[in-house]
Amino acid sequence: MPERKDFLTVEEVMAHLRVGRTFVYEQARLYLRTGGAQGLPCRKFGRLLRFPTAQLETLAGAPLLEADVPAARDVPAVVDLDEARRAKAPEPSTSRRSSTRRATGTEQSSLFTD
Repeated sequence: MPERKDFLTVEEVMAHLRVGRTFVYEQARLYLRTGGAQGLPCRKFGRLLRFPTAQLETLAGAPLLEADVPAARDVPAVVDLDEARRAKAPEPSTSRRSSTRRATGTEQSSLFTD
């Protein structure tokens, strides 16, 4: 059985509570601004935010299971952007837009007079 972590990262909180990144950061700021009266319990370590597991379990009303969080090895650490773009790039179309210009009629006045 994996060792229980005392503090969780933003990504781990997102996975456990099934909420988005913006929500986690908003609730963390609210917690810090209100002195813990509202929001998600968190601590600042320099510029890092960490969330105490015990307080989140109390808030959730159940233990946070490691099975809820995807393992780091399941997520690629480095993504080759060129390869990702090639995989998502649509095939170039063979049709082209027509290059005809709209004819200006005599009813349209000229901007500049000669």
